[in-house]
Amino acid sequence: MRWLAWTMLMAAVLGAASLNDELNPVRTHPHGAADTAVERLIIKLREAASATAVIPAAVTPEEAQIEAGRQRVALLAGRHGLMLKSTRTITARMHVMHLEFPLSAESLATTLETLRADPEVEYAEVDQRRYAHATPNDSLFLTQQWYLQNLSTTPAAIDAMTAWDTTTGSATLVIADLDTGVRYDHPDLLAASAGGRLLPG
Repeated sequence: MRWLAWTMLMAAVLGAASLNDELNPVRTHPHGAADTAVERLIIKLREAASATAVIPAAVTPEEAQIEAGRQRVALLAGRHGLMLKSTRTITARMHVMHLEFPLSAESLATTLETLRADPEVEYAEVDQRRYAHATPNDSLFLTQQWYLQNLSTTPAAIDAMTAWDTTTGSATLVIADLDTGVRYDHPDLLAASAGGRLLPG
């Protein structure tokens, strides 16, 4: 009897922890194994040089473009030895390829390399979920997103780098944005406010 009670207690505790993890909207890591085989790729095709697809006559131009894209994806998969379970259209030139046989890490790298080298393909990427992390390692972050930098280097920035290193969010956190108004006497706004193009409120 005592063994059964302990078993039920442990199951309840583990279940609650798992539920809390699932409800957290700011997860920073995959739930479960990260190194799983890939079964979906996103492909964007280049502009077609000429219309070679067989399209029924009674379709709209948009439907014709989508059908032509599907046929090009099927031909692309055939050229590279990929068996498709299904495809899903995002735009006329962008499609999700759902593979019949999932790709391991090594075969995925080879497949992406050959697809990206295909003259029909503008880009090929894995269809996977991304997770929020701390300060990004993107080189454009430091040069282009000045408004997220530290206050010590950029006074008008919001110091997001320190914020990300402190916390990545909480389901119980409430954020309010209070706007204190507009300085109508600011040199950048004087001309607009004088001409009646800048209204209060």
